[in-house]
Amino acid sequence: MLSGDSASVRLGWIGLGRMGSPMAARLLKAGREVSVWNRTRSKAEPLAGYGGRIADGISELAGCDVVFTMVSTGQDLKSVCFGPDGLLSQGDNPRPSVVVDCSSISVGDSAEVRERLRAHGIAFVCAPVSGNGKCAKAGMLSAVMSDPSEDVC
Repeated sequence: MLSGDSASVRLGWIGLGRMGSPMAARLLKAGREVSVWNRTRSKAEPLAGYGGRIADGISELAGCDVVFTMVSTGQDLKSVCFGPDGLLSQGDNPRPSVVVDCSSISVGDSAEVRERLRAHGIAFVCAPVSGNGKCAKAGMLSAVMSDPSEDVC
C-alpha cells in the first residue's frame, strides 16, 4: 500500500462538478499537488489557478498514488476506471494504489468496481459524502468510508 511521507503522495481527482471542484480546491489550497480531470475541461480550468495540473485524459491520472472520484452514477465510475481512456486503459503500469470514490452510487456498483480494481492490485475505498456545495467549500462535509480489508487502515 502507501508508505512514506504523505505530503509526497501524488493525488488525482476525477469529477469537478458542484461537489468535486470545491473538494479538490481544498486539497490544492492546503498545498497538495493535485492532477485534475473533468469531461468538461472548462470546469477544471479554475483549479489551475490554485496550482492544479489539468489532465487531458483520465489515463494521465493513472500514475497518481491516490485518485479520488466524484461522479454522478455507477456507470460513470466504471467508465472512468475501466473505459477506453480510463485509469486502467494503459494496462497495469502505471496505476494508482488507491481509488477513493466520494460519489453516491449503489452498493452493487461499488462492490463490482472494488472487485475489478482488486483484481489489478488496486485498493478501493468507498467514501460517499454528505452535504452540499456550500459545505464542500467550507470543509464541512461528512464522509462515511468503507473498505472491507486492511489495505487502507
